[in-house]
Amino acid sequence: ASDSVFVSFINRPKMDLSKLDTLICGSKQTTVNIMVDRGKLVLKSINPLIAITDLSATVPVYDTYPFTISAVDQYTCTADTSFKIGFHKIPTVIISVDDTTCYGYNLDAKYLGDAEVSKARFTWIFAKDTLANEIARTQMQVKLGLDRSKRDLYLYVEEKGCKNSFAIKEISVIPDLDFSVSDSLLCQPKTFNFSATNTENVVDYLWDWGDGTTEHKGNNASHNYLKEGYYAVQVTATTDKKCINTIKKENVLYVAPVPTVNFSIKDNTCLELGSQSLLYTGSADDKDHYYWDLSSFLPNELVKNPNDTKGPLVFDLITRPKAEVKLQVISKYGCISEKKGLLLKRIPKFTFQAKDSAGCIPYNIVLNAITGDDIDKVDYSWNFGDGKSGAGPKGIHSYILPNQKHDITLFASSNATGCKDTLIKPGFITIYPKPKAAFTVNNKLLSNEDPVAIFTNQSLGADHYLWQFGDYKISRDRDPIHKYEVVGPRRVLLESANKYECTDTISDIVMIELKNIFTPNAFSPNAPNQIDRQFFPYCNGVNKLGYHLRILSRWNEVIYDIKDDLKGWNGELSDGKMAPAGNYVWILSFIDFLGKPHAQNGMVALVY
Repeated sequence: ASDSVFVSFINRPKMDLSKLDTLICGSKQTTVNIMVDRGKLVLKSINPLIAITDLSATVPVYDTYPFTISAVDQYTCTADTSFKIGFHKIPTVIISVDDTTCYGYNLDAKYLGDAEVSKARFTWIFAKDTLANEIARTQMQVKLGLDRSKRDLYLYVEEKGCKNSFAIKEISVIPDLDFSVSDSLLCQPKTFNFSATNTENVVDYLWDWGDGTTEHKGNNASHNYLKEGYYAVQVTATTDKKCINTIKKENVLYVAPVPTVNFSIKDNTCLELGSQSLLYTGSADDKDHYYWDLSSFLPNELVKNPNDTKGPLVFDLITRPKAEVKLQVISKYGCISEKKGLLLKRIPKFTFQAKDSAGCIPYNIVLNAITGDDIDKVDYSWNFGDGKSGAGPKGIHSYILPNQKHDITLFASSNATGCKDTLIKPGFITIYPKPKAAFTVNNKLLSNEDPVAIFTNQSLGADHYLWQFGDYKISRDRDPIHKYEVVGPRRVLLESANKYECTDTISDIVMIELKNIFTPNAFSPNAPNQIDRQFFPYCNGVNKLGYHLRILSRWNEVIYDIKDDLKGWNGELSDGKMAPAGNYVWILSFIDFLGKPHAQNGMVALVY
């Protein structure tokens, strides 16, 4: 007999893998969820570093790992299935842009995440438009565009099936800004007009005018510039999203200077006599145009005419004390200066003179001031150099101290210009000493019988002398001896002089009395000399009245008789005939100049 054996044939367990997750993103741990028809599941791994807890596994690092899962039923029937599960990180997504809140119209974006770039796919989307969908596209220049109301930028990154994204929403854009100026060149002070343009909704414009001032104004603005020069203008626009843009233009405008008109000669300057140069010293240069008004000058006063140049003007106020010059300048930019005038004045033109500038004390001098032109009216005052002064066109003064030299100073003040000047002539006046004349005479009472006077000179400070003895005779001796041939009182005059021709005079009276008349003892009517043709007993001390001359013949007959008349006898008889030659008696009586009576007689011979 044999035993009967029963064999049961049982199907292995069946596993449903449809719900197996083979990709785990962002985690190193997973739980396997597999459906089996019977039995128990067991998860296995050949990697000892993987921790297995029932159907859960934890891996050490991100990677793809092989696993085996076994199903064991109650009959110990098993079913094994091997599979792989990828544990991968979720890539970080960061877009690197400028660290600002507002961007320009071209935005440079760069991926800065941890994805493996060469294996990752990058999808860039801006404003719902896909800009790129490429492997390793980590950089993108995004054109933000003008007038877009929605500016959102997305970046999607996929690495090994794991995805992540990053978005910059409502990107604020710096406005595209520009401005212009209506006129780039104007003369100061002028107002410049500006206009700004932009592409965004700008709510504020801040203008920096470049002259130290700023203003909040609209897109159309104006500014008045006071000072000349090139200016950089800057405008800052702020949008409704607080985005700001600034544009600055260097030397966008030029405020042209209005030429200044200044001269090298200042107002109220009193010029010296002679040619003078007037230079333009304003701000204009050789490229500008100069318009001189010289109508106030006489032709002979213009030494050099500047015409339309900056000069110099060379002039000489020859015949009058003042003239006016005017100048206006138009710059190369067309800027017109003021028309400025300058009154040119010179000091008075004058001198002085005297008939003599040297003399002896007391020296009375007359100084005459002479004005050099007929137009100027000049007031004069004098300093005579000895502490005394005077005023007027004539300086009249008397110097009393000898051996002096005096400076003469003449002060002149013009009524026409107010200009003053001083003329000094050093040592102009020389004052010489005066000698002192004095003399004595040995006898002031002489007679015609002994008429010799001896004079003694007692003058001081004299070098030469002139004596006048009262009888038309002179002498230049120091101590002269003089014999008088006339009678009567004679004034003796001594003029003493020094080397400067300064003189002093003194006089005294010398009396010569008449004692006798000295008569000739013969005469001839035919004598060659007139004085010898008559007998005339006379001298200058005899008065006409009281004069009585008688001629007697040898028989004592009166043959000539003249009375109260100063006449002599020429040899005629009373009948008109000539007396015969011979000796005749004469008898004379007379009264002299002192009233004293005199009587003389004698003999005279008449010869032929």
